[in-house]
Amino acid sequence: MEWYIRIILSIALFPGTLLGASIPLNKVFHHQGATNNHHAIELGSLVFYFDDAPRVESSMLTKGDEVRHHFFLPSVEIAKKECERAIDKINNSKDLSYSIAITSQQTPRKGIEVILKYSKDAVGLKYSRFASIKLQKGVIFRLFNKTVLRQMNNASKGIIATANLARPETPIECNRI
Repeated sequence: MEWYIRIILSIALFPGTLLGASIPLNKVFHHQGATNNHHAIELGSLVFYFDDAPRVESSMLTKGDEVRHHFFLPSVEIAKKECERAIDKINNSKDLSYSIAITSQQTPRKGIEVILKYSKDAVGLKYSRFASIKLQKGVIFRLFNKTVLRQMNNASKGIIATANLARPETPIECNRI
């Protein structure tokens, strides 16, 4: 693709991030799945709401069984004290099969950093963008139980496969089994 087409697409899709404007983080939620229920598919989800759609930069490091998935949302800044309190609570979450660290960065680039650590054999991760009913832009990180998905996929043919390890974006109404 020609360089000028990439610039036009970047301006159209992510206007604030390219022009240096900040994108306010309006809300953040951490929905924890059933921590004591080893049969739950969804382990948790981390949801962010914004005025404009942010870019999501992603990198992953696997060391042994541990996966460290690093996300950076450039030009995003925390807009409300309520968000700061929610992030502090999320960062101090205990008794999870994964860990979350959310930090606000000023240098070398302004933005929000999200680090998710988990066991590659036990936990899967899928993230996507969405628009809420009130037309706020959002990013959701879903953590799911790979052990339960493997059991479901290996179950007898009488059970309808409701999820697939190769494509974890299959819609599942979590915790409704």
